[in-house]
Amino acid sequence: MEGMNNSISSIVSLENELFQVCISPVGGEICSFSSKKSGIEYIWRGDDEVWGSTAPVLFPIIGVLKDGYCLFEGEKYSIPKHGFIRNSSNLVIENQTSNSLHFSLSSSDQTKVMFPFDFRFHIKFKLLNSTLSISHKIENLSKDKPMFFSLGAHPAFNCPFDREDNYSDYFIEFDQVESAQRCCVLPDGTIGIDKEPLIDNTNVVLLNHDLFKKDALIFKDLKSRKVFLKSKKNNNSVEVQFQDFEYLGIWAKTNGDFVCIEPWLGISDSCLTNHELQEKEGIIRLEANSQYSASYSIKINEGA
Repeated sequence: MEGMNNSISSIVSLENELFQVCISPVGGEICSFSSKKSGIEYIWRGDDEVWGSTAPVLFPIIGVLKDGYCLFEGEKYSIPKHGFIRNSSNLVIENQTSNSLHFSLSSSDQTKVMFPFDFRFHIKFKLLNSTLSISHKIENLSKDKPMFFSLGAHPAFNCPFDREDNYSDYFIEFDQVESAQRCCVLPDGTIGIDKEPLIDNTNVVLLNHDLFKKDALIFKDLKSRKVFLKSKKNNNSVEVQFQDFEYLGIWAKTNGDFVCIEPWLGISDSCLTNHELQEKEGIIRLEANSQYSASYSIKINEGA
């Protein structure tokens, strides 16, 4: 169906002999990643009373803007939390096969009210064996002006996978031993100046709901570019590789049986920001008539 360029009106399903992945037409959110062998669903299905999303796509900002706005060339722009791809019903389909899908979104009068750039955003999903790869490409369509943006992912994984397990049976495992601090998230969603030690010469973070009372665990300086969500009681795991992403967020609601593993290129505004978009921490500068690409992957490992 290459070159269809039609609006998507229903959930799109990708599958092979091992897994099925479902993707929502609204925001391009992954809403299911289920095993045909075990019947296990690995993606949080969303619950409006807890957290209604499943895997938001974050563009052109991560998190929040302090006081709800940024400045660019003297003008004030308001961009919603995590950007406007999330919850957008304007994505179009460029290509679809049984195991792949390509969405795009182009700038419009509606986006320019929030984000004053000419762009085209692409996100591609491909299911190969037990791995779902998610590839992003951003095109700056301007012939003479750079654009500035952040990019990220926010997939939420069921925790526990198995109904007989408890949340506290699960842990995050990094692929390298780390000593890292978490950034302080303030009540307004901005990043404070304080940091809190969290990982000390280990590669494991034990999960419990109280861990997220102070909001997300946000890491800036990890050596790892691969993390696992594992259980103490079974051999199944989720593996997230994020080689192209500099920041990592780990987050859950304190009353939610899920955990988000979030690769980011960018971060929420600092509490000390001057609001200038081009000076925002982690912001990507993309020159005129250029493109930027970044990918991550989700792999399901199922034990015997």
